Formats: sequence, C-alpha cells, structure tokens
Amino acid sequence: MQRVHPISNRVLAGGIALSVLLVIVAAWLPDTSLSATLRLSLTCAGLGMAIGLSWWSYWLLLQHQEEARCALARLTQMDEMDLLSGCVDELPKVSALNKWSDVCEGLATKLAESAKLTFGAESGKAEAELRVHQLDNQRRRATDVVAALPVPIVAINQYDEVVLSNHAAAELFGWKDVPLGRALGEVSPSAQLTELLTSVRCRGGPGTRTLELNWGEDHHQRHYRATCRSLSERQEQSVGAVVVMENISDRRALQQRNAEFVSAASHEIKAPLAGIKAYVELLADGDVHDDASRDEFVQVIDDQAERLQRLIDNLLDLARMEAGVESVRKSGGPLNEVLEEALRVVTPAAEQKQLQLVSDLSPMYLSVMADRDMLLQAAINLLSNAVKYTEAGGQIFVRSRLEDSLISFEVQDTGIGLSEEDCRRVFEKFYRASNGNMAPGTGLGLTLAKHIVEDVHGGRLSVSSELGTGTVFRVTLPRHVQS
Repeated sequence: MQRVHPISNRVLAGGIALSVLLVIVAAWLPDTSLSATLRLSLTCAGLGMAIGLSWWSYWLLLQHQEEARCALARLTQMDEMDLLSGCVDELPKVSALNKWSDVCEGLATKLAESAKLTFGAESGKAEAELRVHQLDNQRRRATDVVAALPVPIVAINQYDEVVLSNHAAAELFGWKDVPLGRALGEVSPSAQLTELLTSVRCRGGPGTRTLELNWGEDHHQRHYRATCRSLSERQEQSVGAVVVMENISDRRALQQRNAEFVSAASHEIKAPLAGIKAYVELLADGDVHDDASRDEFVQVIDDQAERLQRLIDNLLDLARMEAGVESVRKSGGPLNEVLEEALRVVTPAAEQKQLQLVSDLSPMYLSVMADRDMLLQAAINLLSNAVKYTEAGGQIFVRSRLEDSLISFEVQDTGIGLSEEDCRRVFEKFYRASNGNMAPGTGLGLTLAKHIVEDVHGGRLSVSSELGTGTVFRVTLPRHVQS
C-alpha cells in the first residue's frame, strides 16, 4: 500500500485541477444558446468530478486509517526482538494518522531505547566472550610453560591433593602420569617434601621456606633445593602450596672440589715451606760444618722454592684462564723442539724414580702456529703427570706424527692407569683421580694443558687408559704451512 499513496495523491490533484478548469472554461463562454447549454454541461461535469474525487479521497482515508489501526495492533502484540525487526515496516503506516502521531513518537522513542539496550547487551556479551577466550588462552599458555620447565614443580590444594605438576616432577618422582587429585602423601616418595608442603600450607601468609634433599642411591645421589610458598586468596586465606625443586648437584660437587682443592693447595704450599724452614734453621744454628753439607742444604732449599714457585704459577695461570686476560703470542715453529725441551725439564724427576724416557719423534719438520711458552707448559704438564703416576722402573713414551692437515703428539706411560669415570673427569678443575692419593698435586696441570691446547690453539686433547696398564694423552694441532 505504500506505493499507492503517491499515485493516489497525484490523481487527486490532477482531478481537482481538471474540475476547476472546467468551471473556469464554462464561466468564460459567450452568452449564446449553444454556449449556455455547453456552460451548463461543463459546470455539471466539473462539479460531478469534484464530488467523485471527494468521495474517492474519503474512501482512501478510511483505508489508510484501517491499515494504521491494524499495524498498531500488530506492534502492541509483538515481543521485543520482533518489535525491533517489524518497526521499520509498520511505523510508517501508523504515522499516517495524525491522531496517532503522539503515540507513534512515544513508541518510536521506546523502540530506540530498547534497541540501544539490546545492542549494548549484545556488545557486552561479545566482550565477555572475548575476555573468557583470552583468559582461557592465558591459562593454556601458563600450563604449557609450567609443563615445559626443566625444574620439577608440584602444587597442592587445601586438602593436600595434587592440583598441578609437570613432566620434570613426574620423572623425578617416578610417576607414569601426573597424579592430579590424589593426596600428596600417597604419591610422593619423600616424606620430608610432603611435610614441607603441608606445613607451609597450614602456616599460610607470605614468605618462603627452603629445604635441601638428597635423592637417589649413594653412588648416583642427586641434591635438590626445594623452595616452597603458600598459595593464598585475596583474603590471605591459604588455599594450598607450591614447591619448586632446583637440582644443585653440580653446585655441591663444585663446592666439594673447591674444598678438596683448598686442602690440596694448602698441603702443597706447606710441604716446601716446611722443608725450606727446616734447612734454614739448620744453617742458622751452625750445625753444618762442612761445605758439602751446606751446599746440599742450599740445593734442597732451592728445589723447594722452585716447587713452591711452580704451584704459585699454576694458580696464577688458572686465575688468568678464568678471567680471560692471558697474553698469547703465536708464531710458526717446530713442534719437536718444544717436546725435546719438555723432556729435558722432566728428566731429573724421571731419573729420580728410575723411569725410562723414550723419544719417538718424527724426522719430518712439523711446524705449528703456537705460543711456544704455553705449548711447552702443556707438554711439561702432561709429562709431569706421567712421571707422577708411573711406578719406579716404568717407561714413558713421547711420539710426534704428521696426519694429513694435523700434527699430533702423544705421551704414553706404563703407570697405574685411570678408570672410565676418571677418564671422563680428569680434565675438570681440582679433580683428583680415585687413585691420586699416591701422588701429590693440586689437580690443575691437566686442566691447564687442555685449556692451552683447545682454547688457545684450537686443537684437541684426549685421554685413553686402562687400569693397571697405563694412560695415553693425545694432542692434535692444526698444521702450519709456511709460505
């Protein structure tokens, strides 16, 4: 019906204009008998047309009123969502009536307010759903992070039930699956850990408690530091506890090696000092009357002073190595000359133990780019180690070879040998082999040798050994090609 209204309005306007035109034409006709008849006819036609148009307009108005009334009735019966969707079609019909205009305006206002509230509710719902989605993603990410952490983590609720754990904890405790919902006392292999978590949960409040635990058998024991904290709500009421376990086995081992090093270094320092002090006192008391004895005492003092100097040098070299401030001066030169000098240095100690030094050096010119003094120190350390751990009457072999683009040399002894565990750890700082009590030392010589060969010269130092047979230390270095 909305499309009929503009057409009917135009027809009505045209009809009225035509009626008026007929009346005007009739009025202007001349006063003749024919004109009088024509004037009467035109006037009657115009009046008849006007009357017909008036009745037609009245009929249209009644139709519009009925449509508006029906539309208003339908609007009053709709619910809120149907009202919003139907108002666009029905309100124009209702607004066609003047007497309903106030009602229509009020209804339109209410509809606008309802639409605003509805759209606001829909927007709030969408925002809430987005927030829930974001929180769910954050929870998933937090769970993934906890699961991927390499340190064991366990959390309990107020009933001492496991509510959170990760793969590291499952591996440590021997769980096949994370026992969520089970009592900690039933699944924890450590009564100390269970007691720690329970006590922290019961105490509540801020702050942490720590406990060091030993885990495993004696030979494969691991050390852990358990750090526990209470889980609280906003009202500071404890709702559980969480523990993070840090593996401190390496730290404890380092502390033990440091203590052993301090003990060994103290012994090594005290021994030459005691010898020097004893012989100085003999000389000072005048108990030596012949020159030969005096010269012998002076030589002993000198030897002990050199021994002390070597220890101090090793300590200083270690300090420079750890600080990275060592001065390196490389130049091309023959490897065999370095090895021959190292043999001369250790010959007195070898002869004192009746050891045979066997030199099997390559006749080829083996040139290496090296800091000569540092490489000499590494060779001396390897040979001195062989002298220490080879029993009297044994042999020590020194070999050098050219292998493609590499140059190698070996120090082999017929000494007491090393176990597999000793071979894995022999280059560690302060480490003394399990059979190392038979020979004095600080455990620094091989560490320094490995640092010189690998870190300074880009080579490789390896060891192979068998208990009761002997040990072979093998060094490989890049070959220096002279231009």
